[in-house]
Amino acid sequence: MSLLDELDRVMSLHFFDLRQQGLPDVLVRRSGGNPTTWCDGLVYNSAQTRDEPWHDNLLSFAVRRKFTAYVQYKLETLGCKAFEKPGRPVLDSACCPTVTHKDLSSGHHIWPEIVVLLLEHGADPNQVWGVRETSVWQNAMVVDTPHLRDWAVALQLLVQYGADPNATMDSKNEVGEGEYQAKRTSALRYLRWRTGVLLLHEMFRNAPQTKANFQAEMGKLFELLRSKGARDEEWHRLPDGTFKQTYSEPPTIAPLVPERVAPAAIQPRQNTLKRLKRWLQRLRLIH
Repeated sequence: MSLLDELDRVMSLHFFDLRQQGLPDVLVRRSGGNPTTWCDGLVYNSAQTRDEPWHDNLLSFAVRRKFTAYVQYKLETLGCKAFEKPGRPVLDSACCPTVTHKDLSSGHHIWPEIVVLLLEHGADPNQVWGVRETSVWQNAMVVDTPHLRDWAVALQLLVQYGADPNATMDSKNEVGEGEYQAKRTSALRYLRWRTGVLLLHEMFRNAPQTKANFQAEMGKLFELLRSKGARDEEWHRLPDGTFKQTYSEPPTIAPLVPERVAPAAIQPRQNTLKRLKRWLQRLRLIH
């Protein structure tokens, strides 16, 4: 582990020298405008452009790549101080995987064993970050990954360790051709809706057991949320910008199967179905 720390130290010095000389424009652009660490520089060979700086460190990288021994070593050495960094929280790196290299098969995996390790050492699932001011928990609910069972287990862990059961999610309803109405839903209602959408996905067509496993884990999540006092609610945005409650029911654990899948993104920055299908095609899991 000391060798990895020494690597981190040397790479940090080297990156500092590069910053003094001037970083390539493409790196500055893809890293969100102000790369401050050599781990931020790893986005250079990525197809991804960040909206804002993440200020990643070696622990962030280790979390994404499942270097479990190093993650555990740093947490035991630093304790809660391991989470004191600007930009993207370490727990967000674990719960919301991103592809950081052109080798797409190496990314987009959630590791529940890493998530629980961070939570056990004090990581906060309700920590808010970024220009959108969303929490790790809210970000985790909208993440795209083909590893849906692990995603469901990770969400359960977040709730067990204090994620707000009544956090809200902003999304859109299609009300006409190219017309959308902003709405806000409780976490439970959003997850019921998204589960219903995912269960209709073609990736489950020839994988009934995988579908059953995923549905079972989401059922556990709904039960857990209900035990924490989660409400099943929805609000629609009025022309004056306020929200009017349009749905409120006792919590239920059944997936909310939509009548049809709208082409609109469930979040303004993500189109869940299209993005998920695209990644699955690139990973050669579907055709």
